Amino acid sequence: MYWLIALICLIIAWAWGGLIYVGACLTLAVGFWKVAWYNTKRVAARNAVYAALTFRSLSVSDRSTVDEAVERICERFKIDVETLGPPFPKSSAEKKLMFSGPAAVFAFRSLAMYELAIPPVGTKVPKWYVLRNPFVASLYESKSLVDKFRRQVEEEFGVSLDELNS
Repeated sequence: MYWLIALICLIIAWAWGGLIYVGACLTLAVGFWKVAWYNTKRVAARNAVYAALTFRSLSVSDRSTVDEAVERICERFKIDVETLGPPFPKSSAEKKLMFSGPAAVFAFRSLAMYELAIPPVGTKVPKWYVLRNPFVASLYESKSLVDKFRRQVEEEFGVSLDELNS
């Protein structure tokens, strides 16, 4: 979507006659892309942390329902669960997702809880942010955001979210 807007801006800028306008449009496009990418990482980190807190508060049967939903999501997106590893030692979906780190596992769990209509625990906004790519939570650049949200939640609720340690 952003690239389409940037392309239209470039065409208009070129028609108005100049490389200065084209340069300005490219600068704006890169700026919008950086803001959108940061927000995606922030949302993925937030979802991962609140998914860990919410998953901890679920009953054993609800946890297994969430993990089954994660497996269905993995099948739907054709993710090879065998490459993921722990913290899903018994679940094939968990094994696949852990290869990417615990933040990715909990980002996938947040997507599963969204689909199951299980609201996040402890947030002021009682909803999950929908992610197109939950693996964003496991990116190196997202780790500091996950740590930031984790510290905030740990201080606010007096819990230790060790399951998010990689």
